[in-house]
Amino acid sequence: MESSLSKILAKLDSMEKNQISIDKDLNNKMDDLKTGMNNLDVTLNNRMDSLDSTLNARIDKLDATLNTRMDSIDSRMDNFDSGMDNFSSGMDNFSSRMDNFDSGMETFGSRIDKLDKSIDDLNTSLIRGLEPYFSNLEKHIDDNF
Repeated sequence: MESSLSKILAKLDSMEKNQISIDKDLNNKMDDLKTGMNNLDVTLNNRMDSLDSTLNARIDKLDATLNTRMDSIDSRMDNFDSGMDNFSSGMDNFSSRMDNFDSGMETFGSRIDKLDKSIDDLNTSLIRGLEPYFSNLEKHIDDNF
């Protein structure tokens, strides 16, 4: 029985040594895994920082380009608005000149009407004034020829 007990104790001793070896291997592998995870975390953080930096640089460049283009569009819109204001002012001036032209044409028409009336009046006066002479001339022609 002693020998069986010794065998059991030897077996337990061997199992305990095996367990210690397994625990050491497991601890080493866990340490390797932790180191690998830390290295992966550092690599991932470095890559994320690099991507973040690249992305931010591209966003800043796009933002600057967009701002430049928007400023250009704003400037062009201001120029367009100014041009439209000038056009509107020019149209107002043109309208005012057309009103003045219409008024001048009315005045001209009125003066032509007055001139026509004056010519008619002059013709009437001339005919009335010359009527006695023509009458006398007709009488003289009739009497003498």
